[in-house]
Amino acid sequence: MEGILSKEPTPFDASGGLQLAGSDILSGYLDNNPVLESLPTPSAMSSYGFDELLNLSTQGANTLSSGFDNHAFAHQHVGVFSNSVFDSNLDAEEFDLTSDSGHLTAGETFDSLRSSGSLVHEDEYLVGDWNGDGRDNIAVRRGNQIWMDFNFDGTADFIQAYGNGNSEDEYLVGDWDGDGRDNIAVRRGNQIWMDSNFDGTADFIQAYGNGNTEDEYLVGDWNGDNRDNIAVRRGNQIWMDFNFNGFHDFIQAYGDGNTEDEYLVGDWNGDNRDNIAVRRGNQIWMDFNFNGFHDFIQSYGVGNSEDEYLVGDWNGDNRDNIAVRRGNQIWMDFNFNGFHDLIQSYGNGTTEIQQSANFSSIEQVSLSNSSDFYHFRINQSGIFTANLTGLTGDADVRLIQDRNHNGQIDQGEVLAWQWERGTGSESIRRFLNSGDYFVQVMSYNNQTANYNLSTNFTTAVTDNRNFDIQLNFSNALSGLNTNARNAIQQAAQFWEQVISHSTFNGVHNLSIDVTGASLSGNTLAQAGPRRYQRDANNRDMPVTGAATINTNRLSTFNSNPDFLRDIMIHEFGHVFGIGTLWESRGRDFVRRSDGTYNANTYAGWAYGELNNTFRQTAIPLTTNVGSGSDYGHWREQVFTNEIMTHAIGSGGSPMSQMTIASLRDIGWNVNYGAAQPYSLTQNVVRVTVNRVQAIDNPDSPFGSADFYARVNIGGVDQRSDDISDRNDIRPNWQFSHGTSSSSVPITLRIDDADSGLRGGDDHVDINPFRSQKDLQLNYNLSTGVISGPGVIGTEGNLITIRGAGDSNRALIQFTVDQLPV
Repeated sequence: MEGILSKEPTPFDASGGLQLAGSDILSGYLDNNPVLESLPTPSAMSSYGFDELLNLSTQGANTLSSGFDNHAFAHQHVGVFSNSVFDSNLDAEEFDLTSDSGHLTAGETFDSLRSSGSLVHEDEYLVGDWNGDGRDNIAVRRGNQIWMDFNFDGTADFIQAYGNGNSEDEYLVGDWDGDGRDNIAVRRGNQIWMDSNFDGTADFIQAYGNGNTEDEYLVGDWNGDNRDNIAVRRGNQIWMDFNFNGFHDFIQAYGDGNTEDEYLVGDWNGDNRDNIAVRRGNQIWMDFNFNGFHDFIQSYGVGNSEDEYLVGDWNGDNRDNIAVRRGNQIWMDFNFNGFHDLIQSYGNGTTEIQQSANFSSIEQVSLSNSSDFYHFRINQSGIFTANLTGLTGDADVRLIQDRNHNGQIDQGEVLAWQWERGTGSESIRRFLNSGDYFVQVMSYNNQTANYNLSTNFTTAVTDNRNFDIQLNFSNALSGLNTNARNAIQQAAQFWEQVISHSTFNGVHNLSIDVTGASLSGNTLAQAGPRRYQRDANNRDMPVTGAATINTNRLSTFNSNPDFLRDIMIHEFGHVFGIGTLWESRGRDFVRRSDGTYNANTYAGWAYGELNNTFRQTAIPLTTNVGSGSDYGHWREQVFTNEIMTHAIGSGGSPMSQMTIASLRDIGWNVNYGAAQPYSLTQNVVRVTVNRVQAIDNPDSPFGSADFYARVNIGGVDQRSDDISDRNDIRPNWQFSHGTSSSSVPITLRIDDADSGLRGGDDHVDINPFRSQKDLQLNYNLSTGVISGPGVIGTEGNLITIRGAGDSNRALIQFTVDQLPV
């Protein structure tokens, strides 16, 4: 994942009343709803860990009456509950309200109360072997949900709900039943509620210790029986229970037991028994054999308040090692040498809650703290801006909304992101509706960057610099069904997410005429801009455009609207100027001498990032294909299925940041967050059809064959042009597609075009067996062998096959090889 955002607060029941309790709470009303009389006593509340209890509905109009004027909490723990009757098991949203920010005054809304406090439920980091693979992994707890990662990829593989998640619950991790998997336990007082099977219910409850503030609870396999047990530390004495009976079996004295000593547990020497270590600063003093003397001292990390120390068997060698968490990055050492062997990013680390959408911050991001998150909430629509200045290194600012409340940054949830490279200032702008949002400041390429962040929010009903697309359908497309028309609308809506706002001093409406015509060959559609206007930056920007869809392919589009959506995203890109404005109206981005797009551009930066050079790099363009394709597309042999190559397949065509960056070069305001996952492939497979010779003339007695080829490489269909009235052709048709796999399936098919519609064409037999007509091949890129039923060959060498059917047979000669990327 990219990051995990903080969990959405628990929703509130709109039927709930106002419930206040405490030593000095006054009577009052919430919009004329009386305060409920049945309230817990202050002592009862204290036992639940709260100084004050509030029960408020979600209605934004609800305000606190004058009875609560200037009621300040010096620094009290406040729980806001969702039911009208208080119950210790209810989920709560918790706040720390201080005397500076926590005043409840007349006319104050519940929303403002939430904005003024700091949410307590930030990320707690836990360590365990969640899947029994012998390696410990990270989990993040938010409230009563534990988000477990199984494989160090930074994404949650399992989410377990357990306990209440409030301040009364202390979460512990251990293998309680010896099955090789660590599970969760919750401690309440001196009772440890253990779940052994991830079902969220307690399988065993152990009472141990006193459960007061004097007792620190530790977990370890003290006797090597493969089951973790509880220990209680009091001062420098660790009272260990070996068998869950609630009595101590061994008492170890170690360390000083004062506030300078942090106690850690791990199997430091691989003897299958956990031992104690004491951390002082950045030194971890490890005892291997319960004798109370240190056997090894490891120095790791800095040891200040920024470092949280974790313990786990990160590499499966049966020895526990140290990790240091800084922000959302966990720096893991595998071999006690004091250097990190793996850095994993997971969770938020820390998210700052802002009192309003207008805030500022002076901070730093770096390799050890790659991102800072700022959380704010707005109650009405308006225009939000954020400016990143004073940069000492490269950093980016992004606006995020966790729309599905899953705690991850998913596709479509980055609402604004317009990077600059180097230390130049950045700014983003977005019209927002009411809701919860995050601003993220993140280091670029692990650079250390001091930054000044300032934001502004201005309420507005509409966006005075809105960008939108208007589609005008012609009657020539009456043959498109509803799903196909919706696909074209979806393509326009996609582009409305790419363009963040108008470059004019006002709104920008781009009107596109969408029509149909019979287009020759394998052309699916074509498009471009028509009319321009000069914007606020003195650039000619398109205000109208036209797109033409090949009516010969309507049946294909009707049956595969997703394919049509990708086609129209591509074509609308040409309306925006991709390939059509690169060399006109004052723009000069193409170098025809070597067929590249200039390196000194935003797109050049994006290509350098794709190549992992992080330098501006000239981009290969399409050449030697034809006037409609050359110098107006990314080179397909390099970029394979990227949306703006000259050929498009039905297997999906993502839009990269490089394409969006070329729009920035043209002059558009863009959102890089609209880019889709894309990376350069490791291998490009090429199929070349050298010869097709009719054995049986499919057009006899009316003429000669009109051959064309259809080739599928790795699931992506491609089609050649037709060659008319020739029974023996040497077309040198080339088809290519990128892949990261070592084995690629290939289907090769030949047809004879008759009416120009797919249903009327003759299917030519090129298979050496009578039961099939096409060639079904497999290309092993490691060995270079091409194989299939009746076919065997090697890469780069000509393969000749004759069809063996009863009619429409042909001979085909072709080669398969790899292209260098």
